[in-house]
Amino acid sequence: MVSSFFLHISHSYFAEHILARHGATSKVIGKNKFNGAFDIRKGIDDTLKGYSWVFLNTNNNPGYIFVKQYTTSIGKDYITGKNANYIHVVLNPNGKVLTAFPSSYSLPEITLNWKTEWVYSDYVLLC
Repeated sequence: MVSSFFLHISHSYFAEHILARHGATSKVIGKNKFNGAFDIRKGIDDTLKGYSWVFLNTNNNPGYIFVKQYTTSIGKDYITGKNANYIHVVLNPNGKVLTAFPSSYSLPEITLNWKTEWVYSDYVLLC
């Protein structure tokens, strides 16, 4: 166990990957976008350090997806066109944050045959 993701996600990676694709002002087409008022860094940190669902990554990609539900909209889901009230945080097997995005669904609602757990972790395994 280690401390917060802040130690392992650089400002440049956060800006060039997460904000560039999923930030409120992103011009990238086909990506879910966070609301401008949503604090993405805090959302990632809360998801990794609080109550979340944890899944194996999709499409045989190694790693994990942490999913947290919010009671209000945190963004817009490009695929469904609905308001998003879930955050998905994807980690590699060593615990490095690869991406984070808002979604209108949790994985179990759209993907069958998932083994899931409800977990509480003070820390997440990080590289």
